[in-house]
Amino acid sequence: MLGKKVFIVSLCFVLTALSALASSPQEGYEQARREVLSAWLSMASYDDKPGEAARQELIRRGWDIDHRIQKDDKSESKFRLARKGRDTFVAVTGTESLADVKSDLNLHSIPYKEGDTGDLRKVHAGFSYYTTNLLDTPYEGTTLKQVLKADAASGNVTLTGHSLGGAAALLAAARLYDEGLPQIQVVTFGAPAVGNSAFNETYEPLLHVDRIVMAGDPVKGILQTVDGTYSQFSKETVWQSAPSVQRFAHDIVGYADAALRHYYDAKGAYEASLGHPLAADAARATTPSVWVLPMAVTVDGALSGDVPYMKRAADDQLAYRLHPLYGTSETSLAENLKAARDKGCEAVLVRRLTGKRAKNKDYDFVMTYEEVWYDVQSGTARSAFSMTMNTEKMTPILALLAMAGTA
Repeated sequence: MLGKKVFIVSLCFVLTALSALASSPQEGYEQARREVLSAWLSMASYDDKPGEAARQELIRRGWDIDHRIQKDDKSESKFRLARKGRDTFVAVTGTESLADVKSDLNLHSIPYKEGDTGDLRKVHAGFSYYTTNLLDTPYEGTTLKQVLKADAASGNVTLTGHSLGGAAALLAAARLYDEGLPQIQVVTFGAPAVGNSAFNETYEPLLHVDRIVMAGDPVKGILQTVDGTYSQFSKETVWQSAPSVQRFAHDIVGYADAALRHYYDAKGAYEASLGHPLAADAARATTPSVWVLPMAVTVDGALSGDVPYMKRAADDQLAYRLHPLYGTSETSLAENLKAARDKGCEAVLVRRLTGKRAKNKDYDFVMTYEEVWYDVQSGTARSAFSMTMNTEKMTPILALLAMAGTA
Protein backbone atom coordinates (compact mmCIF):
# COMPACT_ATOMS: atom_id res chain seq x y z
CA MET A 1 0.00 0.00 0.00
CA LEU A 2 2.83 2.39 0.88
CA GLY A 3 4.45 1.83 -2.54
CA LYS A 4 1.18 2.69 -4.28
CA LYS A 5 0.78 5.87 -2.27
CA VAL A 6 4.34 6.95 -3.04
CA PHE A 7 3.76 6.25 -6.73
CA ILE A 8 0.54 8.28 -6.79
CA VAL A 9 2.22 11.23 -5.08
CA SER A 10 5.14 11.01 -7.51
CA LEU A 11 2.77 10.88 -10.48
CA CYS A 12 0.90 13.97 -9.26
CA PHE A 13 4.21 15.77 -8.86
CA VAL A 14 5.23 14.82 -12.40
CA LEU A 15 1.96 16.03 -13.91
CA THR A 16 2.29 19.31 -12.00
CA ALA A 17 5.81 19.77 -13.35
CA LEU A 18 4.63 19.06 -16.88
CA SER A 19 1.74 21.48 -16.62
CA ALA A 20 4.14 24.23 -15.58
CA LEU A 21 5.90 23.93 -18.91
CA ALA A 22 3.06 22.88 -21.20
CA SER A 23 -0.19 24.81 -21.53
CA SER A 24 -2.22 22.14 -23.35
CA PRO A 25 -2.38 18.33 -23.68
CA GLN A 26 -0.89 18.64 -27.17
CA GLU A 27 2.06 20.70 -25.95
CA GLY A 28 2.50 18.30 -23.03
CA TYR A 29 2.62 15.37 -25.43
CA GLU A 30 5.07 17.06 -27.80
CA GLN A 31 7.32 17.99 -24.90
CA ALA A 32 7.18 14.47 -23.44
CA ARG A 33 7.94 12.98 -26.87
CA ARG A 34 11.02 15.20 -27.22
CA GLU A 35 12.11 14.30 -23.70
CA VAL A 36 11.78 10.54 -24.14
CA LEU A 37 13.65 10.62 -27.45
CA SER A 38 16.34 12.78 -25.85
CA ALA A 39 16.66 10.48 -22.84
CA TRP A 40 16.86 7.32 -24.94
CA LEU A 41 19.34 8.87 -27.36
CA SER A 42 21.42 10.10 -24.43
CA MET A 43 21.42 6.54 -23.09
CA ALA A 44 22.23 5.27 -26.60
CA SER A 45 25.30 7.51 -26.72
CA TYR A 46 27.05 5.33 -24.14
CA ASP A 47 28.96 2.19 -25.13
CA ASP A 48 27.48 -0.18 -22.56
CA LYS A 49 24.67 -2.72 -22.32
CA PRO A 50 21.84 -0.21 -21.76
CA GLY A 51 23.28 1.96 -24.55
CA GLU A 52 23.25 -0.92 -27.00
CA ALA A 53 19.68 -1.82 -26.05
CA ALA A 54 18.61 1.81 -26.56
CA ARG A 55 20.28 1.98 -29.98
CA GLN A 56 18.56 -1.19 -31.15
CA GLU A 57 15.18 0.07 -29.92
CA LEU A 58 15.56 3.41 -31.70
CA ILE A 59 16.74 1.78 -34.94
CA ARG A 60 13.73 -0.54 -34.77
CA ARG A 61 11.55 2.58 -34.61
CA GLY A 62 13.02 4.03 -37.77
CA TRP A 63 15.86 6.21 -36.50
CA ASP A 64 19.12 6.40 -38.46
CA ILE A 65 21.92 6.70 -35.90
CA ASP A 66 25.54 7.63 -36.59
CA HIS A 67 28.51 7.87 -34.25
CA ARG A 68 31.56 10.15 -34.17
CA ILE A 69 34.58 10.67 -31.90
CA GLN A 70 36.75 13.76 -32.28
CA LYS A 71 40.04 14.09 -30.39
CA ASP A 72 42.38 17.01 -29.98
CA ASP A 73 44.99 17.96 -27.40
CA LYS A 74 42.36 19.25 -24.95
CA SER A 75 39.38 16.90 -25.19
CA GLU A 76 37.74 13.85 -26.76
CA SER A 77 34.23 14.69 -27.96
CA LYS A 78 31.76 11.88 -28.64
CA PHE A 79 28.20 12.03 -29.93
CA ARG A 80 25.43 10.15 -31.73
CA LEU A 81 23.53 11.94 -34.47
CA ALA A 82 20.06 10.54 -35.12
CA ARG A 83 17.66 11.41 -37.94
CA LYS A 84 14.10 10.48 -38.74
CA GLY A 85 11.93 12.47 -41.11
CA ARG A 86 12.42 16.17 -40.37
CA ASP A 87 13.89 15.54 -36.90
CA THR A 88 17.59 15.65 -36.07
CA PHE A 89 18.93 14.90 -32.60
CA VAL A 90 22.53 15.15 -31.44
CA ALA A 91 23.15 13.25 -28.20
CA VAL A 92 26.48 14.20 -26.63
CA THR A 93 28.00 11.42 -24.56
CA GLY A 94 28.56 12.02 -20.85
CA THR A 95 31.64 11.10 -18.84
CA GLU A 96 32.83 7.75 -20.14
CA SER A 97 36.64 7.85 -20.48
CA LEU A 98 39.74 9.27 -18.79
CA ALA A 99 39.71 12.10 -21.35
CA ASP A 100 36.17 12.98 -20.23
CA VAL A 101 37.25 13.01 -16.58
CA LYS A 102 40.02 15.45 -17.52
CA SER A 103 37.43 17.71 -19.17
CA ASP A 104 35.27 17.54 -16.03
CA LEU A 105 38.22 18.42 -13.80
CA ASN A 106 39.37 21.36 -15.93
CA LEU A 107 37.41 23.49 -13.51
CA HIS A 108 38.74 27.00 -13.97
CA SER A 109 36.56 29.50 -15.77
CA ILE A 110 37.43 31.19 -19.05
CA PRO A 111 35.67 33.86 -21.15
CA TYR A 112 32.69 32.51 -23.09
CA LYS A 113 34.35 33.99 -26.18
CA GLU A 114 37.64 32.17 -25.84
CA GLY A 115 40.53 34.62 -25.72
CA ASP A 116 38.33 37.69 -25.14
CA THR A 117 39.50 38.90 -21.73
CA GLY A 118 36.86 41.62 -21.70
CA ASP A 119 34.00 39.13 -21.85
CA LEU A 120 32.36 39.03 -18.40
CA ARG A 121 30.49 35.85 -19.30
CA LYS A 122 32.56 32.99 -17.88
CA VAL A 123 32.20 29.27 -18.59
CA HIS A 124 33.80 26.03 -17.44
CA ALA A 125 37.07 25.65 -19.38
CA GLY A 126 36.82 21.88 -19.85
CA PHE A 127 33.24 22.09 -21.15
CA SER A 128 34.18 24.98 -23.45
CA TYR A 129 37.08 23.13 -25.06
CA TYR A 130 34.93 20.01 -25.39
CA THR A 131 32.19 22.00 -27.15
CA THR A 132 34.61 23.67 -29.57
CA ASN A 133 35.96 20.26 -30.50
CA LEU A 134 32.42 18.89 -30.81
CA LEU A 135 31.15 21.51 -33.25
CA ASP A 136 34.32 21.28 -35.35
CA THR A 137 33.98 17.51 -35.80
CA PRO A 138 34.30 16.59 -39.51
CA TYR A 139 30.93 15.34 -40.72
CA GLU A 140 29.39 14.71 -44.16
CA GLY A 141 32.17 16.60 -45.92
CA THR A 142 31.96 19.62 -43.63
CA THR A 143 31.63 20.05 -39.84
CA LEU A 144 28.93 19.12 -37.35
CA LYS A 145 28.23 22.84 -36.89
CA GLN A 146 27.47 23.30 -40.61
CA VAL A 147 25.38 20.10 -40.74
CA LEU A 148 23.22 21.35 -37.89
CA LYS A 149 22.76 24.69 -39.60
CA ALA A 150 21.57 22.92 -42.75
CA ASP A 151 19.25 20.56 -40.87
CA ALA A 152 17.77 23.44 -38.83
CA ALA A 153 16.93 25.31 -42.03
CA SER A 154 14.54 22.56 -43.14
CA GLY A 155 13.60 20.67 -39.98
CA ASN A 156 13.80 20.38 -36.20
CA VAL A 157 17.11 20.13 -34.35
CA THR A 158 17.47 19.06 -30.72
CA LEU A 159 20.72 18.94 -28.77
CA THR A 160 20.71 16.65 -25.77
CA GLY A 161 23.00 14.90 -23.35
CA HIS A 162 23.47 13.49 -19.89
CA SER A 163 25.93 14.91 -17.35
CA LEU A 164 28.98 16.27 -19.24
CA GLY A 165 27.02 15.69 -22.45
CA GLY A 166 24.22 17.95 -21.26
CA ALA A 167 26.65 20.73 -20.39
CA ALA A 168 28.22 20.53 -23.86
CA ALA A 169 24.77 20.46 -25.50
CA LEU A 170 23.79 23.71 -23.76
CA LEU A 171 27.07 25.43 -24.65
CA ALA A 172 26.77 24.26 -28.26
CA ALA A 173 23.27 25.72 -28.46
CA ALA A 174 24.56 29.07 -27.20
CA ARG A 175 27.25 29.15 -29.85
CA LEU A 176 24.83 28.14 -32.58
CA TYR A 177 22.45 30.87 -31.39
CA ASP A 178 25.27 33.36 -31.88
CA GLU A 179 25.49 32.17 -35.47
CA GLY A 180 21.81 32.69 -36.23
CA LEU A 181 20.13 29.47 -35.04
CA PRO A 182 17.65 30.54 -32.34
CA GLN A 183 15.17 27.69 -32.85
CA ILE A 184 17.32 24.78 -31.62
CA GLN A 185 15.85 22.82 -28.69
CA VAL A 186 18.02 21.65 -25.79
CA VAL A 187 17.16 18.84 -23.35
CA THR A 188 19.65 18.00 -20.60
CA PHE A 189 19.63 15.30 -17.93
CA GLY A 190 21.57 15.71 -14.70
CA ALA A 191 23.89 18.28 -16.27
CA PRO A 192 26.31 20.32 -14.18
CA ALA A 193 26.38 24.12 -14.31
CA VAL A 194 28.08 25.59 -17.35
CA GLY A 195 28.75 29.27 -16.65
CA ASN A 196 28.52 32.22 -14.31
CA SER A 197 25.58 34.52 -13.66
CA ALA A 198 26.53 36.81 -16.55
CA PHE A 199 26.43 33.89 -18.98
CA ASN A 200 23.11 32.70 -17.56
CA GLU A 201 21.54 36.15 -17.71
CA THR A 202 22.49 36.42 -21.39
CA TYR A 203 21.46 33.00 -22.65
CA GLU A 204 18.67 31.66 -20.44
CA PRO A 205 16.12 34.08 -21.99
CA LEU A 206 17.35 33.23 -25.49
CA LEU A 207 17.69 29.46 -25.53
CA HIS A 208 14.97 26.78 -25.50
CA VAL A 209 16.33 24.66 -22.64
CA ASP A 210 14.49 21.85 -20.87
CA ARG A 211 16.82 21.19 -17.91
CA ILE A 212 15.77 17.96 -16.22
CA VAL A 213 17.17 16.71 -12.94
CA MET A 214 16.25 13.65 -10.93
CA ALA A 215 15.46 14.28 -7.29
CA GLY A 216 18.62 13.50 -5.34
CA ASP A 217 21.00 13.83 -8.33
CA PRO A 218 24.09 15.52 -6.84
CA VAL A 219 25.71 16.52 -10.12
CA LYS A 220 23.48 19.55 -10.74
CA GLY A 221 25.07 21.31 -7.76
CA ILE A 222 28.56 19.88 -7.66
CA LEU A 223 30.36 22.72 -9.46
CA GLN A 224 28.74 25.40 -7.33
CA THR A 225 30.01 23.59 -4.24
CA VAL A 226 33.58 23.55 -5.55
CA ASP A 227 33.63 26.99 -7.18
CA GLY A 228 31.10 29.74 -6.46
CA THR A 229 31.70 31.19 -9.92
CA TYR A 230 29.20 28.78 -11.43
CA SER A 231 25.41 28.70 -11.27
CA GLN A 232 22.63 26.89 -13.10
CA PHE A 233 19.89 28.32 -15.30
CA SER A 234 17.02 29.13 -12.95
CA LYS A 235 14.38 26.93 -14.58
CA GLU A 236 14.47 23.20 -13.99
CA THR A 237 12.13 20.23 -14.09
CA VAL A 238 12.56 17.79 -11.20
CA TRP A 239 11.61 14.17 -11.80
CA GLN A 240 10.96 11.52 -9.17
CA SER A 241 11.97 7.89 -9.68
CA ALA A 242 9.20 5.31 -9.49
CA PRO A 243 9.24 3.25 -6.26
CA SER A 244 10.52 0.21 -8.16
CA VAL A 245 13.55 2.11 -9.49
CA GLN A 246 16.07 2.35 -6.66
CA ARG A 247 19.22 3.52 -8.43
CA PHE A 248 21.88 6.20 -8.08
CA ALA A 249 19.91 9.32 -8.97
CA HIS A 250 22.46 10.41 -11.62
CA ASP A 251 22.18 7.16 -13.64
CA ILE A 252 20.98 7.79 -17.22
CA VAL A 253 19.01 4.53 -17.03
CA GLY A 254 16.81 6.08 -14.35
CA TYR A 255 16.23 9.16 -16.50
CA ALA A 256 15.30 7.01 -19.52
CA ASP A 257 12.84 4.99 -17.42
CA ALA A 258 11.18 8.13 -16.02
CA ALA A 259 11.01 9.73 -19.48
CA LEU A 260 9.17 6.71 -20.87
CA ARG A 261 6.58 6.83 -18.08
CA HIS A 262 6.06 10.58 -18.58
CA TYR A 263 5.63 10.01 -22.31
CA TYR A 264 2.87 7.44 -21.87
CA ASP A 265 1.11 9.64 -19.30
CA ALA A 266 1.23 12.64 -21.64
CA LYS A 267 0.21 10.60 -24.67
CA GLY A 268 -2.77 9.18 -22.78
CA ALA A 269 -3.85 12.67 -21.69
CA TYR A 270 -3.56 14.00 -25.24
CA GLU A 271 -5.50 11.08 -26.73
CA ALA A 272 -8.20 11.56 -24.08
CA SER A 273 -8.52 15.22 -25.07
CA LEU A 274 -8.79 14.24 -28.74
CA GLY A 275 -11.25 11.43 -28.12
CA HIS A 276 -9.28 8.99 -30.28
CA PRO A 277 -5.80 7.41 -30.52
CA LEU A 278 -3.00 9.24 -32.28
CA ALA A 279 -2.20 8.21 -35.84
CA ALA A 280 0.29 5.35 -36.10
CA ASP A 281 3.95 6.14 -36.75
CA ALA A 282 4.76 5.61 -40.44
CA ALA A 283 7.70 3.42 -39.38
CA ARG A 284 5.37 0.83 -37.87
CA ALA A 285 4.89 -2.50 -39.60
CA THR A 286 1.87 -2.91 -41.89
CA THR A 287 2.31 -6.61 -42.70
CA PRO A 288 2.07 -9.40 -41.88
CA SER A 289 -1.00 -9.32 -39.64
CA VAL A 290 -0.64 -11.44 -36.51
CA TRP A 291 -3.34 -12.16 -33.94
CA VAL A 292 -1.91 -11.13 -30.57
CA LEU A 293 -3.26 -11.82 -27.10
CA PRO A 294 -2.75 -9.21 -24.38
CA MET A 295 0.53 -9.79 -22.56
CA ALA A 296 0.03 -11.81 -19.38
CA VAL A 297 1.99 -10.24 -16.50
CA THR A 298 2.82 -11.88 -13.18
CA VAL A 299 5.22 -9.79 -11.10
CA ASP A 300 6.28 -9.07 -7.54
CA GLY A 301 3.99 -6.66 -5.73
CA ALA A 302 6.71 -4.00 -5.74
CA LEU A 303 6.30 -3.84 -9.54
CA SER A 304 2.51 -3.49 -9.57
CA GLY A 305 2.70 0.21 -10.43
CA ASP A 306 4.91 -0.62 -13.42
CA VAL A 307 2.47 -3.02 -15.08
CA PRO A 308 0.43 -0.47 -17.10
CA TYR A 309 3.66 1.03 -18.48
CA MET A 310 5.08 -2.42 -19.23
CA LYS A 311 2.00 -3.36 -21.24
CA ARG A 312 1.96 -0.10 -23.20
CA ALA A 313 5.68 -0.26 -23.91
CA ALA A 314 5.51 -3.90 -25.03
CA ASP A 315 2.53 -3.28 -27.32
CA ASP A 316 4.17 -0.15 -28.70
CA GLN A 317 7.37 -2.01 -29.50
CA LEU A 318 5.50 -4.95 -31.02
CA ALA A 319 3.89 -2.66 -33.61
CA TYR A 320 7.34 -1.99 -35.09
CA ARG A 321 8.02 -5.74 -35.45
CA LEU A 322 4.71 -6.81 -36.97
CA HIS A 323 1.13 -5.66 -37.60
CA PRO A 324 -0.83 -6.80 -34.52
CA LEU A 325 -4.55 -7.47 -34.41
CA TYR A 326 -5.46 -7.88 -30.74
CA GLY A 327 -7.57 -10.67 -29.38
CA THR A 328 -8.74 -11.07 -25.82
CA SER A 329 -7.46 -13.09 -22.89
CA GLU A 330 -11.05 -13.61 -21.74
CA THR A 331 -11.68 -16.22 -24.43
CA SER A 332 -9.95 -19.53 -25.00
CA LEU A 333 -6.97 -20.11 -27.27
CA ALA A 334 -9.24 -22.11 -29.61
CA GLU A 335 -11.60 -19.15 -29.92
CA ASN A 336 -8.70 -16.81 -30.60
CA LEU A 337 -7.37 -19.18 -33.26
CA LYS A 338 -10.74 -19.14 -34.99
CA ALA A 339 -10.92 -15.33 -34.81
CA ALA A 340 -7.42 -15.14 -36.27
CA ARG A 341 -8.38 -17.39 -39.19
CA ASP A 342 -11.46 -15.26 -39.84
CA LYS A 343 -9.21 -12.17 -40.07
CA GLY A 344 -6.76 -13.87 -42.42
CA CYS A 345 -3.92 -14.12 -39.91
CA GLU A 346 -1.41 -16.94 -40.21
CA ALA A 347 -0.33 -17.03 -36.57
CA VAL A 348 -1.40 -16.27 -33.00
CA LEU A 349 1.14 -14.80 -30.61
CA VAL A 350 0.93 -15.40 -26.86
CA ARG A 351 3.24 -13.33 -24.61
CA ARG A 352 4.04 -13.71 -20.94
CA LEU A 353 6.15 -11.63 -18.55
CA THR A 354 7.15 -12.65 -15.04
CA GLY A 355 9.19 -10.73 -12.49
CA LYS A 356 10.43 -11.74 -9.07
CA ARG A 357 12.88 -10.29 -6.59
CA ALA A 358 16.49 -11.36 -6.97
CA LYS A 359 17.75 -13.36 -4.02
CA ASN A 360 18.77 -11.19 -1.07
CA LYS A 361 17.97 -8.01 -3.02
CA ASP A 362 15.32 -5.45 -2.17
CA TYR A 363 15.00 -3.75 -5.55
CA ASP A 364 16.76 -5.99 -8.06
CA PHE A 365 14.42 -8.20 -10.04
CA VAL A 366 14.71 -11.21 -12.31
CA MET A 367 12.51 -10.68 -15.36
CA THR A 368 11.53 -13.40 -17.84
CA TYR A 369 9.82 -12.69 -21.15
CA GLU A 370 8.28 -15.47 -23.26
CA GLU A 371 6.60 -15.73 -26.64
CA VAL A 372 4.78 -18.72 -28.12
CA TRP A 373 3.64 -18.66 -31.76
CA TYR A 374 0.70 -20.87 -32.77
CA ASP A 375 -0.21 -21.92 -36.29
CA VAL A 376 -3.82 -20.85 -36.89
CA GLN A 377 -4.69 -23.90 -38.98
CA SER A 378 -3.34 -26.71 -36.83
CA GLY A 379 -3.41 -24.90 -33.47
CA THR A 380 0.03 -26.28 -32.61
CA ALA A 381 2.92 -24.24 -31.27
CA ARG A 382 5.33 -23.63 -34.13
CA SER A 383 8.02 -21.65 -32.27
CA ALA A 384 8.83 -20.29 -28.84
CA PHE A 385 11.16 -17.71 -27.33
CA SER A 386 12.23 -17.19 -23.73
CA MET A 387 14.78 -14.83 -22.18
CA THR A 388 15.66 -13.90 -18.62
CA MET A 389 17.41 -10.73 -17.48
CA ASN A 390 18.08 -9.15 -14.11
CA THR A 391 17.68 -5.46 -13.45
CA GLU A 392 21.16 -4.77 -12.15
CA LYS A 393 21.92 -2.59 -15.18
CA MET A 394 18.36 -1.94 -16.38
CA THR A 395 15.05 -0.99 -14.83
CA PRO A 396 12.25 -3.59 -15.13
CA ILE A 397 10.58 -1.75 -18.03
CA LEU A 398 13.85 -1.32 -19.92
CA ALA A 399 14.72 -4.98 -19.33
CA LEU A 400 11.37 -6.00 -20.84
CA LEU A 401 11.99 -3.94 -23.97
CA ALA A 402 15.53 -5.28 -24.31
CA MET A 403 14.31 -8.88 -24.10
CA ALA A 404 11.26 -8.46 -26.35
CA GLY A 405 13.41 -6.63 -28.89
CA THR A 406 15.58 -9.70 -29.39
CA ALA A 407 12.64 -12.10 -29.94
